[in-house]
Amino acid sequence: MSFDIDWESIANDSNINSQLLHFLNDKFSSIVLPDYLSGLKVVKFSLGHKSPELTIRDIDQPFEEFYSEIEPIAPPKPKPVPVTPLKASSKAQFDVSRSPSPANTRRSDNDIQFSLDFKLDSNIYIEVVCNLLINYPTHEFIKLPVRLKITDLQIHSLAVVAYVQKHVFITFLCDIDDEDTAHQSAEEGRQDSRKSSVSEIPHTVLSSRDRIDIIRNLKIEGELGSHQDTPSLNQGSILRNIGKIEKFLVGAIRNILIEELAWPSWIELDLTEDS
Repeated sequence: MSFDIDWESIANDSNINSQLLHFLNDKFSSIVLPDYLSGLKVVKFSLGHKSPELTIRDIDQPFEEFYSEIEPIAPPKPKPVPVTPLKASSKAQFDVSRSPSPANTRRSDNDIQFSLDFKLDSNIYIEVVCNLLINYPTHEFIKLPVRLKITDLQIHSLAVVAYVQKHVFITFLCDIDDEDTAHQSAEEGRQDSRKSSVSEIPHTVLSSRDRIDIIRNLKIEGELGSHQDTPSLNQGSILRNIGKIEKFLVGAIRNILIEELAWPSWIELDLTEDS
């Protein structure tokens, strides 16, 4: 079964784009920058108009870890995240069942979990500014402004969305090859035991983030700002350093997504305030 998302209402929501911009800046501020880089900051963010493609592979009971998050104690309030209505159509099934949650967990008849083939070929736009540092003959001898434009983000991963006691959990399990089904991708190359479902994958393997990059591809272009006062600088060296900044930035964004979205991490949306 596939889903259509009312993506236009999300992409055109300035509050959502602003929150994501601030989220990236918050994460960038905690990263240790290399000595050739300073002042890394996102200045523009747009989700773009291309919607992700979602196909349901399985419907099952939620992972027990989600109950552990909300059962013993009330969790802290998460960051506000909008909830988007989904519209159903079409086919497919894939078993990602897990062992049931502990007997003392208060299950609800409304609790449900979807495993999804999540494919995104976006026209997202992220604009980043920073300074390229020339540290010779002294530290930060010259600062050259650099502007980087990130577009065309591509993702194809197996995701899980669970509804548990008015909480929604979203996480990514593994990447998917375009030529393979979600079943084959989870079975081939993501674990050695060749198991047929996520429920059979050893916990140590499922918890390993080596199986997922999330970002399949993206385009990044760097532009050097005005440097008329530095005519003696080696342009080849500058271009190589801009390339190093681009590579560093791609790695930083990939690591942020893995840390925030890849199992055993997840995004939690608290819907209790809507009731």
